[in-house]
Amino acid sequence: ASPVFGAIANGDKETGVSIMRMTEEVDRGPILGQANCIIRPGLATQGQAFTDYENRESLTRRLGILGGKLIVETLKKLENGQINEVNQPLKSPTFYTHRLTKDFGRIDWKKSPVEIERFIRAVTPWPGAWTEYREEGRRKKEEGKQIKILKAHLEIQQSTINNQQL
Repeated sequence: ASPVFGAIANGDKETGVSIMRMTEEVDRGPILGQANCIIRPGLATQGQAFTDYENRESLTRRLGILGGKLIVETLKKLENGQINEVNQPLKSPTFYTHRLTKDFGRIDWKKSPVEIERFIRAVTPWPGAWTEYREEGRRKKEEGKQIKILKAHLEIQQSTINNQQL
């Protein structure tokens, strides 16, 4: 499963890490500590510098560092009896994420430019975003060639942002 993929692809503004007590059920134990992390957007408005490109790899790295700090803090609090365990709700507020496969990286061109740009960041570096093309003169039944998209940059004019929910 890849919750980092889901957070980027869905356009979430933030995500985070949780430390929980293990139980027999997956992801059901009480929460011992949590920390949030802002997801840097991949958009730049017209005339704005495009610098903070957040993809699944960079966000996973930042969450790993955040989780490492949180586990140290949580263990210290646990040792000192300063933890208030919080039971998780019976129904998870987070959606189920799917296991990523190589085929999962295929771009769906029916989606909006914003969704495609998020998707590309969410599958980078693996399985990577890709699409197919056919050379001129090839028949539809013949297999096309794949193009791997390594990075996408979406620039939106300010007037478009004001009229559209990102």
